[in-house]
Amino acid sequence: MARTTLALLTAFVVAASALIATGTPVTWSVQGVVRIVGPSYTDEGIEVPPLTGTLTSLGVVAGAPVYATFALDLDAAALSGTVLGCSVAIGSFTEACGTTYPSNVVLAADGSVRTGSYTDSAFVGGVAHFWGIGLNLRVQPGAPSPGSGFPFDPPDLATLLPFVASSSVIFGADGGGTDLLLDRGAGRVQIELTALSRVPEPELVAAVAVGLALALRRWRLVRSG
Repeated sequence: MARTTLALLTAFVVAASALIATGTPVTWSVQGVVRIVGPSYTDEGIEVPPLTGTLTSLGVVAGAPVYATFALDLDAAALSGTVLGCSVAIGSFTEACGTTYPSNVVLAADGSVRTGSYTDSAFVGGVAHFWGIGLNLRVQPGAPSPGSGFPFDPPDLATLLPFVASSSVIFGADGGGTDLLLDRGAGRVQIELTALSRVPEPELVAAVAVGLALALRRWRLVRSG
């Protein structure tokens, strides 16, 4: 179910990002495993327990597989970019980057990449949503220089720092290693990455076509009903 939901979300993310990109738009596929489901913290450092019961019922538990997509608009010369859209699927739970505030990409010459995005859930509420989504890819010291595909191809997982568990009270702060993080709102979910790749453009075209076709079919069914 998570893969199917993510495929539909990816189609819409890619279709929308192609219209608003100003640099070079690329899409990355991210897979991982939930390692920590814990509390979040207020700006004052007050612990807020996670919505464990709700998250568990949706399949957001330690050991659960995670499938995510990030559509990025990257500027190689400026070593910067923008998150055009993103989606994360865990069990029957999904979360997506919002459009209320801009989401930035920070690139480093060694190939490290960090993104930070708010979700619209932070502003409309919801009992099982998170405020922020962060992808943290840190290259190990002494690793080979990034290849000619940088920054459009994601770094090789083998060159990245390992996952580091964190319970930081700082909003959006990760463990200092490589991870995918959902923070604030329903709690804090820290994810260890298991696969990272760039989605080939032909697959993107197919995903958009399928997504739009399903959306049109759903619209016709709703209208005829």
